[in-house]
Amino acid sequence: MCATSLKLNSERARDIDFSIPFLDTGIAIIVKIRSGVLSPTAFLEPFEYSTWAVILIVAIQGAALSIFFFEWASPRSFNMGKYPPPGHKFSLFRSYWLVWATLFSASVSTGLILPILLL
Repeated sequence: MCATSLKLNSERARDIDFSIPFLDTGIAIIVKIRSGVLSPTAFLEPFEYSTWAVILIVAIQGAALSIFFFEWASPRSFNMGKYPPPGHKFSLFRSYWLVWATLFSASVSTGLILPILLL
């Protein structure tokens, strides 16, 4: 049950426990107060753990393969039919490494040497 834009009056305040909103937008929603503690994994409840594992694996595979194929198809990239340019170290393993590093917020060394400007 959901109700919005209710005006507070003495009758409603007697029947419903209104709380102070975190962000006042002018819209109010009434929700039943749950007794007990909400599980930290409650957001996983729509699917089973095995389904979430498959979703994670497919997402990682899809992202890594997409990065690899976009890099392979770009004009200045690793071309499977030719030798890579000197110093170019991109591979399928590096695309997986990039996805895992992004997933866990780790830094990734790109192998680029940036010029340093000395004043």
